[in-house]
Order: sequence, then structure tokens, then C-alpha cells
Amino acid sequence: MGGYKQFGFGRDDENIGKKSKRFQGETGHTYLISYVWWPGLENGVLDMDADTPEFRGVERHWMDGVGYVINDGPEYTKIAGSAPRQAIATIIIVWPTDRHGTFDKDRFKAGDYKVVPWVFASDKYKHMGQIHSEWPFGQHDVKAECTEAKFQRFQFSPCRDNFLRKLIDKGEPAKEIVDRILGEAQEIMAGIGNELGQEMTIQQINEKLAGKGPGGPGGGGGGGGRAPSGGGAVTADVDSVVDDILDD
Repeated sequence: MGGYKQFGFGRDDENIGKKSKRFQGETGHTYLISYVWWPGLENGVLDMDADTPEFRGVERHWMDGVGYVINDGPEYTKIAGSAPRQAIATIIIVWPTDRHGTFDKDRFKAGDYKVVPWVFASDKYKHMGQIHSEWPFGQHDVKAECTEAKFQRFQFSPCRDNFLRKLIDKGEPAKEIVDRILGEAQEIMAGIGNELGQEMTIQQINEKLAGKGPGGPGGGGGGGGRAPSGGGAVTADVDSVVDDILDD
């Protein structure tokens, strides 16, 4: 499912030609994340008291020379030579921290945060669901310690507060940054399917495998035209919000 955005020369075209950047942890780094894809995101009003944040999942195959392809029946499995695997996507905010996961207020005020899609397997989904059942993600952020980057292995632990919720609850003083975050998340949401894989016919797959299809390997996703988000100094007065989170 694609999303369309209107722009013109020198107007809202700063992301054209830039590739998307999904969340990828580095070994030894601890990340502070908030879930941002909640019911109501499309309207810019998050229901963070909902039962769950939103996710999208597919069964997909990796095919050399093609990329990730969404499974649409046994013929796809036959071509891939193995059973499809489940992939799940959501949208998160990665807040600025040091490598140990301590929030960096100065970097945040400089606009150093990232709103990104996160694609992962079902085991992470189940683990996070267990945490959410006791520490709802609408009220608590998550610290994710990357223990192994190649296979994106993490240890997760809940936080006392939810920084995104604190920003929203602050109201007008934080409206500028909240609007920016939600706008970036809406743009990702419109193309979230592209982060998971390509929808292709059998003929298209065979043509690409034979070197006749357009472009190189793709999908799974990497919808171009969207840069890593964040950037631009935060002019709203959010010092008190950050201090609330950091206070013991």
C-alpha cells in the first residue's frame, strides 16, 4: 500500500531521492523507544490508552536477486524453495541517548530523534506482548539493549514513563514537536507495506530472476523517497517535560 505526497521544487521536497531507514540496533547499544502507531494516528490524535499499538504482518520469502516477496500461495513457496516466514512492522520513536540508554536532553532539543519503521519476527512480537501486558506501552517506554546486531537480538525492559505521552500531555508548549513527530509517523504509516516486502506476480518474479525485470533486488522494504526523520532544532519549551522523566 503506497502513500502519495504533494510537493514542488523547493517546497516539501527535501526527502526526494533519499532512502528510508528502518530501526537497526548496534551491538552494545541500549535504545529508548516509544511506540507511536496507535489508533487515531491517521487523524493526528493518538489513543495511547487503547489495548495495543498497531502492527502489520505478512508471510514473506527472501529470493536472491529479487528481495523480500509477500507469499500469495504455494507457487511462491515452490519458487523460493522454503516455507515463508512471518514479518511484523510497526512505527517507533528512537529517542537520543548515550550507548547505555540515558536520555540526552541537549540532543533532543537539537532535533536528534528518529521516527522509524521497525520490522521484526514473531518471537520479538510475543516477547514485547508479554511486557505490554504488565507495563502498557501507552504509559511506559521500552529500553532495548542490542546484544547481537547481525540477527538483531535484544533484551527489552520497561521504563517508568512514556516520553511521547509526556510531550502530548504538556499541550501547547510541546505542540510543535508533537505535530512534527505525528506527521512523520503518518508518512511512514502510508507506506508501511513497502517495509515488509513486494507484492509481485509469479510472472514478475520469474522475469526478475531471469534478469528481465526492472531495477535491482528490493522490497522488504526500503521504499525510497523518505529520509530518516528528526532534525531541526526543537524550539518548544520542553525542559520541564524532560526533567519530569529524568527525576527520581
